[in-house]
Amino acid sequence: MEYYRNRGELFLRLEPGEKLVESLINVAKSERIDFALIVSGVGMIEGTEMGFFCVNDNNYDTYRLAGVYDLSSISGNIALCNGTPKPHVHIVANRPDFSTVAGHVIECKAHITIEVGLQVMENTGLRRTTGPGRPATFLTKNGA
Repeated sequence: MEYYRNRGELFLRLEPGEKLVESLINVAKSERIDFALIVSGVGMIEGTEMGFFCVNDNNYDTYRLAGVYDLSSISGNIALCNGTPKPHVHIVANRPDFSTVAGHVIECKAHITIEVGLQVMENTGLRRTTGPGRPATFLTKNGA
């Protein structure tokens, strides 16, 4: 992975085989990012595991996508959760026939490349946390 920072903006480029979510965690640790928006991303992906949150089980039902997909869009954020960067990533990707899949990404790998833009937001106090009666983690100001 290579990345470049220009004040509050970061550009990441992943090489074939590099993992997207793992790379987002690594750059957030290296750059000491408390909170960032994932504002853009394109490329080709493979080895993709998607998840749909099941409230009753308090966990993700996961599904592996077979083959290579064109990454058409990416969005989400990176926030600290108990002091560790936790990306929350959603994508839209298409097959060669232009049909699409979309949803929460557990992990995926760059096939040719993945290019991602981040907007770092300083001193927001936003943290990812859990709460009574809330099965999934959520963003809150100062972890309250």
